[in-house]
Amino acid sequence: MRDEKKRILETTDGFGDFLVGQNGSRARHLPAVYETLSAPDEVWEDNPKAKARWVYVKEYDSLPYPFSVVLVAERPEESLIVPKTGFHGRKTDIKKWRTGRKIYP
Repeated sequence: MRDEKKRILETTDGFGDFLVGQNGSRARHLPAVYETLSAPDEVWEDNPKAKARWVYVKEYDSLPYPFSVVLVAERPEESLIVPKTGFHGRKTDIKKWRTGRKIYP
């Protein structure tokens, strides 16, 4: 990633020459990931099920996936905080992401 930073920042059209995995099924949710990071409804820390330090949650009025979940990790050796993954979630699955210590709001 460090070697690709310049190329990523210069990409202005879609994903440039980067391959979109899983036939783009997760890429179409990037606007929700951005909104979840910039205006979360909840932020949880130290969730034992997440391989990330923070879990950001945003709720929407949509079915069958009314939640957006983003996992955010630290890279202390680089002094960075980075999103690891983002995905939509069902109401029946959200409880596992709402564990640990709630730090927002």
